[in-house]
Amino acid sequence: MSKLVKSYRWDLVRRLSEIITEPNNSILIHKYTSDGVLIDTESLFILLAGIYFKRFNKNHLKKNYDIEDFDLFGKFLLKYGIKKLFITPHVLTELFYWIAKCKDKEFTEFSARNLSLDGKNNNFLSCFELNLDKNIILKHSEIANIDLADVGLCIKLLDFKSIITEDCDVYRICGDLRYRDKLIISIRDDIRNLPKLMK
Repeated sequence: MSKLVKSYRWDLVRRLSEIITEPNNSILIHKYTSDGVLIDTESLFILLAGIYFKRFNKNHLKKNYDIEDFDLFGKFLLKYGIKKLFITPHVLTELFYWIAKCKDKEFTEFSARNLSLDGKNNNFLSCFELNLDKNIILKHSEIANIDLADVGLCIKLLDFKSIITEDCDVYRICGDLRYRDKLIISIRDDIRNLPKLMK
């Protein structure tokens, strides 16, 4: 991980756990998510693995997550009407690498069948795949410090208002002044705490 630079300002970034307790949280969340939300590999994997688990009772959720995390994540997306999820090509590549590591042919086939990349809702999970110029990735200042998928997400986040991510490197980069007033949503740090925060 690279060194933090002095221009990183965490007070400029919004966290879901901060705004969920505000009286007008639905309006605020809609402000950040109505045009769509970027999603990273781990968060997308949790959605697919959770859907698969519910259907076939085979658990491929990573050791830091359980089915309750998936349920809370799904309820959050439904409650706030978050339907447009955006990924980069590198996230898709990384996702299927993780799925292959599960060594479950049915899970791989299920994921390929039920993940739509054109945003159509005829599948369980619809995403939009964003084009990304590889030359921009290669010239990014963080290319030597983080993986390609994370660099791509950070580049695309400049065009979005929110991201669902579990990645520490993405968190760190979002402290840069260029990301002021972006909403960072984490399953581990935000979604998991929603029942307590919304009481």
